[in-house]
Amino acid sequence: MKQKLELYISYVSQVVDTLDLENKIKGKSLIEQYKTLDEVSDLIETFNLEK
Repeated sequence: MKQKLELYISYVSQVVDTLDLENKIKGKSLIEQYKTLDEVSDLIETFNLEK
């Protein structure tokens, strides 16, 4: 269980780093915002987290 939690935390950290609202979302065009959100979505999908 501990390993799954640590793995999940690392996934969340990667998502937060990729999203990085202050530097990638705020003040950017809508197209750039969607691109960043697509990157995050792709990253989450690659994790294929178990329930």
